[in-house]
Amino acid sequence: MHNKLFFVLVSAVVISFLLSACGNNQNPASEYISLPANGPVLMVGNPDRSLVDKLKNGFSQTPLTAPYRMLDEDSLFNHRNLVLLRVESDSLTTHRRRAVERFVSAGGRLLIVDDREAVPYEWAWYNDARSGQTGAQAFGAGQVLAINGTSPAPGDFFASSTSAAPAAAPVPVSLPAAPKADRFQLEVLDDNIYEPMEMEVLPDGNVLFLERRGKMKMWTKGGTKLVHDFPVCIEGNYEDGLHGLALDPGYGKENHWIYLYYSPSPCDSLDQLLSRFEFKKGVLDTNSEKVVLRVPVQRKSCCHSGGSVEFGADGLLYLSTGDNTSSKESDGYSPLDERPGRGPYDSQKSSGNTNDLRGKILRIKITPDGSYEIPEGNLFADGTEGKPEIYVMGARNPFRIAIDPWTKYLYWGDVGPDVGEDGRYGPQSYDEWNQAMTAGNYGWPYFVGNNFAYPDRDFATDEVGELFNAEAPINASPNNTGARQLPPARPALIWYPYGPSKEFPMLGTGSRSAMSGPFYDKRQLVPITNSALPDYYDGKWFIYEWARSWVKVVTLDSARQNIVQIEDFLPEVKFSKPIDFKIGPDGSVYVIEYGNDYFLNNPDARLVRISYSARNRPPVAILELDEPAGGIPFSPTLTAAESSDPDPGDSLAYRWFLDGKLATETLVFSPTITQAGPHAVRLEVEDEAGSTAEASVVLTAGNSRPELNISLNGNRSFLLPGRKKLTYSAVVNDPEDEASGALDRSQVVVNAAWVEDGMLVDGVRRGERQMPAGDLRFAAGEALLAGSDCYTCHKERSENIGPAYLSVAERYDDKPATITSLAKKVIRGGNGVWGERLMSAHPALSQDDAEIMVGYILSLNDAGRLPLRGETSPGSGAGSYVLAASYRDKGGRNAPPLVGQSVIVLRPTTLEAEAHNDGLYRAAVPQGGENNAFKVVNFRPGGSLRLANVHLLDLKVLKAHLHANVPGVLDLRYGAPDGKLLSSRELSPTEGWNVYTDVSLPLPAEANDLPPGDLYLVWKGEGGVVEDDMGHHRPGDVGFLDWLKVE
Repeated sequence: MHNKLFFVLVSAVVISFLLSACGNNQNPASEYISLPANGPVLMVGNPDRSLVDKLKNGFSQTPLTAPYRMLDEDSLFNHRNLVLLRVESDSLTTHRRRAVERFVSAGGRLLIVDDREAVPYEWAWYNDARSGQTGAQAFGAGQVLAINGTSPAPGDFFASSTSAAPAAAPVPVSLPAAPKADRFQLEVLDDNIYEPMEMEVLPDGNVLFLERRGKMKMWTKGGTKLVHDFPVCIEGNYEDGLHGLALDPGYGKENHWIYLYYSPSPCDSLDQLLSRFEFKKGVLDTNSEKVVLRVPVQRKSCCHSGGSVEFGADGLLYLSTGDNTSSKESDGYSPLDERPGRGPYDSQKSSGNTNDLRGKILRIKITPDGSYEIPEGNLFADGTEGKPEIYVMGARNPFRIAIDPWTKYLYWGDVGPDVGEDGRYGPQSYDEWNQAMTAGNYGWPYFVGNNFAYPDRDFATDEVGELFNAEAPINASPNNTGARQLPPARPALIWYPYGPSKEFPMLGTGSRSAMSGPFYDKRQLVPITNSALPDYYDGKWFIYEWARSWVKVVTLDSARQNIVQIEDFLPEVKFSKPIDFKIGPDGSVYVIEYGNDYFLNNPDARLVRISYSARNRPPVAILELDEPAGGIPFSPTLTAAESSDPDPGDSLAYRWFLDGKLATETLVFSPTITQAGPHAVRLEVEDEAGSTAEASVVLTAGNSRPELNISLNGNRSFLLPGRKKLTYSAVVNDPEDEASGALDRSQVVVNAAWVEDGMLVDGVRRGERQMPAGDLRFAAGEALLAGSDCYTCHKERSENIGPAYLSVAERYDDKPATITSLAKKVIRGGNGVWGERLMSAHPALSQDDAEIMVGYILSLNDAGRLPLRGETSPGSGAGSYVLAASYRDKGGRNAPPLVGQSVIVLRPTTLEAEAHNDGLYRAAVPQGGENNAFKVVNFRPGGSLRLANVHLLDLKVLKAHLHANVPGVLDLRYGAPDGKLLSSRELSPTEGWNVYTDVSLPLPAEANDLPPGDLYLVWKGEGGVVEDDMGHHRPGDVGFLDWLKVE
């Protein structure tokens, strides 16, 4: 209803005419856009009141202050004049930035007020518009004027008329609109994948993909099937396996050839193979294998296999290979170990060796018989100075590569080493995205990033020599079998460390694994498709980050020589380590997610398809359930009630599938499961146009969650004065463990501590989060660990790439000096304590945060636990005093263990408005929301503030520190805003804007007998009517609350 009314009121006219074919980014479609001829000034951005007032005073008309959503095209194009006031980059989504650009191109007038340093590559158009030129600049049919925050507002820049705004003549705009996020649909195609690697989207829409451990699979609309299980070597170099996959350029037209790069078994076969097979009608002919190329390797140690296979537009095949060198014994710097027998630890044998195929990107021309020729332009095409197959040398682990279909330039992401700070052994580590317009040397192991040089290092004496020379690098290693004088080293196109990058700040911080995705080329799509990415992305380069789990889009200049802009792609989507990214012939995006943990069968690994819809948008499927696991029989309740459709007026149909079979077509699904084990439930939601969306969950029958209960003397909501000791008792019940005799009450973890993290407390109280397994004093440390990349390599109780945290806790004491030392190591990175395993650096962590994290890890060894029953002395502290009990059961038939918990949160007696993030209270204000002004909660007439699940035992009075604007009444009610009246006070207006008064609401004696329930503070009064900055009228506030206190 709202959207229909909105479209009636829109005065902007947008008419689209297709002027040319949407073939590529050089010939975009154009639109005719008509803006109003004049009208008021719209102001969007930083709400600095003094700056806003200063600008307003400089205009001949009063600007309308507006939220960022007014930069959406359907709102912005109703205006002619716009002010961007120190806009925050994270509030300007891609579609809003492009809307501003199109607005100006169509004739809009834009004033930019910004005195901050420009962020490189973030919003190129904006940076150009404020690039230091004086006076107004013409952009298309519009004008832009940039000033700093101290300059007077140029009132004559905007037309002074505020009368009716008729439409001006339409203006052609060639900039294609950027899409909104709600135009994309993510569909999970397969979520049962074990260590996925590369994939290819077949011409018929099926998806062929690899698993590192040897399986080739194919997804079709009917499900995923196993094509072949290759015997591969995954030992020694434990990154080896089934890696690379590419379709022949003539696949489906001239032939049915595919190419695989893999590690054949047995492991004493020291070659990686690039082989051609025939794959036809879903069947792989293993007898058709033709070995095209062999890459000799060592399997004595890990790592770096590379393994990406791609064809360019010219039909040439590119293969990336890793340096096949251990990174574990060079302190995170370059592995240049030239000691006898240390070849696996010297990358000069491979990446820096012109006579070795490792650490390279190879380029060959496949012939019809399965052999190959050397194309012109390779680095050593005649073979006199090096292997003729080499196109790029000096790579470390070029895991994903791409070829620009227009220029045929090569792009790749190269995963760098593992140290977080510059040191005597060289620079801190960087990951890279590289570009090769021609064949060349990209520096490793002598250079990294922007040609930052390593020194020559003697591992026998621990001496360091001169820095290597990028203009004339020398490979003097005894492990080198190629040329001594190497080609000049080229710097990376993009480089970034663990910490913040000055050059590319939008890349974030943390662990690193750079991957190159494809360029989007609309010329390659099937003629008719309804799901293709929009024209906005045509010609742009997709990059992605495996460790940081994001995808971004890079815009290059027309010559492909310089980066113009780097922007997010669907930041709303939470990828879990994307490991391959393809654009199918239908223009949809296909992503394989590896999942969070190294070398494991990750439950979050999946194959997804992302489609774009320019017209009818698919529905949003949301599945909610009361309990994901239970005993036998198990009767959960699932609902689709929160599912929705972004298009107004669409009705939805629902279908529920249990273990692949249609079960019901109702809004609510309540199955009864009698067979133990996992059971897949899938919800399918369909709109009137036939578009569908899905959501799924795996239910586990055969084990119910343990039930715990903590009894406590006195009030269970507040730590009232005089409560120096708390007497408690914890009880656990678990039907399955009791029936099997495995219930071990000594394994109940009971602890108590002051916890400052209000969001953690609220999540636990509502059952959405679990209390950490360690000492509650270090709860903040567990939250920091969860928000970092640490759980990628570590588990609390089991070993992964790194040791289990429990093992760490058992090895070290928790003395302050130990915590300080280990925290420094977390920041710096290192190896040697747990064998060759290397811990990545975390330079963005502060010493304080690292110590909190280490403190939590060391608390996992059961120290600090309380008995099942006893006493605890809270003392004093910050936040809330939390008493928690948890129990991890033994699991059931085909059902994993579950953790049950019980938590009591005792809050301080004074509750500041700004500390509301523990979820104790929530304001319900008619025609508005709670202010969240960090100091007060504003009330409008009839507004109420809920105090959740309050235990009233021993409470005598509730005091409110407030300011009343108008006469009114403050009620305290139980159960609901109109529930049982416990207390009431009349209020008189408070004199002075920042003056407060204390109001006492006595509690009756019978309140002690009420069970814990919600209290409501209801403020009645007449607030009048006020006008906001947008000229809208709303009810005025009756007053505002600063704090509450119970006695």
